[in-house]
Amino acid sequence: MDQRLSVALLLLGLTVLVDGQTVAAPFTGNITRNGCGATKFCIETPTGCDPASGGNCLFASTAIDTTSTTGISFNLQGNSSGYIAAILTTADNNSMGDAFVCAQNASDTLFYRALYSSNGSSLSPQILNNAVGNITGTTMNNVIKCAFIVRNLTRSRALAQYSISLAVGSLVNGQLGTATLRVQSNGTVNLLNTNSTNTTAPSGGNRPAFVAMHGLLVLVAGLLVGVQF
Repeated sequence: MDQRLSVALLLLGLTVLVDGQTVAAPFTGNITRNGCGATKFCIETPTGCDPASGGNCLFASTAIDTTSTTGISFNLQGNSSGYIAAILTTADNNSMGDAFVCAQNASDTLFYRALYSSNGSSLSPQILNNAVGNITGTTMNNVIKCAFIVRNLTRSRALAQYSISLAVGSLVNGQLGTATLRVQSNGTVNLLNTNSTNTTAPSGGNRPAFVAMHGLLVLVAGLLVGVQF
């Protein structure tokens, strides 16, 4: 794609496809933990960190997409010289799933939808189609921020059950490196229900319990069926 056309589209707030990668439109505003446990589901490491306060806070929040009945809106922020990612798996198969990746590349913030495999913690970019929309992102001083909507994740508020993990990794010549998991939910959670009954709420608020990753992830083998959108 002609570079001048890419710039023009970005200035209009549109996402652009470049060699199979999606360049996010500019993100404006802040990502914060305001509303966690009340109006949105949140997961983060270190526990209780606020992305709006700076520091090394890997954070994601989810909420119902008000423009549709089947979509979930995501905010994702973290520190990385490569990429940050939110990974969704199901109870039937926690060894494969879908990853939503925000990466920095020169002056662009790139977005990928990728197939995640715990075998080598690999990410394989997939065609976006209409599965993800409203993609925005920005990167400054290795802090990556992005927002997006994943469509057709659920047919109702009761059917948004996924295990969610946050990961970081490298981006070299447009290739996604191995995903290093930093935190994951304690089993499946309802991404649209901040008081989901299949999570435990530590003292101080209705926030699901999470398992921080310290270089070792114990995986339970499952059927080789990815999360379908």
